[in-house]
Amino acid sequence: MIHYEAFLTKTEATEQELFYKTGYGKEVLKKKLHKTLESIKRK
Repeated sequence: MIHYEAFLTKTEATEQELFYKTGYGKEVLKKKLHKTLESIKRK
């Protein structure tokens, strides 16, 4: 697993999922994943 997010409510999870499906949201997620992969490579 590379990335995991937890939410207190289904509404919050749905809103975040919809955000990640937007153009800007995809870029944000891409940067998060890139940062995670880079930190794994350094170990």
